[in-house]
Amino acid sequence: MNKRWSAMLLACGVGLAGPLSAAAPSAPPSTQAAPAAASVPLAGDRARARQVWDTFERWLAAYAAADQSRVMDIFDPDLRFSFQGARDQTYAQMQAAYAKEFAARDTKKRWVPQVEEIYADGDMALVRAVWELRVTGADGREESKARNRSMDVFRRSREGEWRIFRSINYPEKAASG
Repeated sequence: MNKRWSAMLLACGVGLAGPLSAAAPSAPPSTQAAPAAASVPLAGDRARARQVWDTFERWLAAYAAADQSRVMDIFDPDLRFSFQGARDQTYAQMQAAYAKEFAARDTKKRWVPQVEEIYADGDMALVRAVWELRVTGADGREESKARNRSMDVFRRSREGEWRIFRSINYPEKAASG
């Protein structure tokens, strides 16, 4: 990783120590859909940042359809997925977790991102976002089950596909009153 990327990641908060809440706050249900492409904040090489957002849109559709092979398309084989309080996960471990989730799925689930930034430069990109897990119960009501902050670092493959190879996630801390 070059110095420019190292400095950028530090400025965005990756690697900075500090206490974080392990509890996901309850959030009111919302009917807001995934953001429209025009509202996603793109920076750096905007054309490549848009390609990264297109990759996320494909992932969102695949997750909603419980399509495991398409869900895994966003991940690089060299993936390291970190979630606060848990061991880092590899590509194979994430694949197994999705297989288990999709096999046991008895409710409609979807992740809705609130994208704060997509920055692309050369063959690397980062995405800062808050992801809300929404679940529709048997009664048809949708409710928020979790809100997680994330920093996903992408690299472009030789084939030109954007893939997450590092991901840092943690439950969003409720605002103190």
